[in-house]
Amino acid sequence: MNRICLRRVAFLLVLVAFVSKSAKATGQTSDFSGLVLEVTTTKDAFVQLEPVPLALTLTNKTNQTILGHNALKFSLGFTDLFVYHNGEGRKIVNLSPIRGSATVKPRQIQPRESYGSRELLVLDLDKVFREPGYYEIQAVVHDVEWKEEVRSNRLRFRIVAPSSIDLQGSEFLKANTNPSHFFSGLEPANERTQDVLKMFVSNFRESSYGDYAAFMLGEFYFVRKDYTRAIEQLNNVSKKPDFVYGDRVLYYLVEANARLGNRQQAGHHLD
Repeated sequence: MNRICLRRVAFLLVLVAFVSKSAKATGQTSDFSGLVLEVTTTKDAFVQLEPVPLALTLTNKTNQTILGHNALKFSLGFTDLFVYHNGEGRKIVNLSPIRGSATVKPRQIQPRESYGSRELLVLDLDKVFREPGYYEIQAVVHDVEWKEEVRSNRLRFRIVAPSSIDLQGSEFLKANTNPSHFFSGLEPANERTQDVLKMFVSNFRESSYGDYAAFMLGEFYFVRKDYTRAIEQLNNVSKKPDFVYGDRVLYYLVEANARLGNRQQAGHHLD
């Protein structure tokens, strides 16, 4: 072996040693599956057709920096959801009304650092939870290259048959709308849909579906710049501490009150 080859070999050995030493110094690993994914919800039972709020939390519980991402939102396409019932499991196909491909850059997740997202399972509820009973939900988050994944715990809750005002509300939805899409905002934005929404809120505001319908109606009024009616619908919803769209509700209330000159009330919601 000539001197040039020996020098090249020596250089490569030094380079490998330097890279190895640097990796140990930083404690960084690309093992995305070393992260911990947890999924929770707000209560242990939901009425059929009632949207199911989910909180996803991705945490680095190791002592090393892990290369990951924080793209947990259903709409970004890196999260899958599976439902289990009576010993059978299947993937939930439709997770978000808005879903498309997104470019997500990897980021370093430091030890004990976590990212979270509050999502709402709202599409095809009549198909996902076809009958009353116990169900389990498991989330799977993929890395940016779709080579590794992290699986969550299995979240167990109960789906119950509607009764009383909930039963009346569900029958109204089945008779007047497409219940698979009603709470997703995918219903056609025409006068009939708006009239159905107004009628539903007027008659079934106290049902398990009431907060979501009131939010949708308040959002509709806000877009139409009918700020007084928007505030009327959103005020009660803003008092729900676990409401999945809480940030958007407060934004609408701040903006609506500001547009009406109610600066003190706007400041209150901003605080």
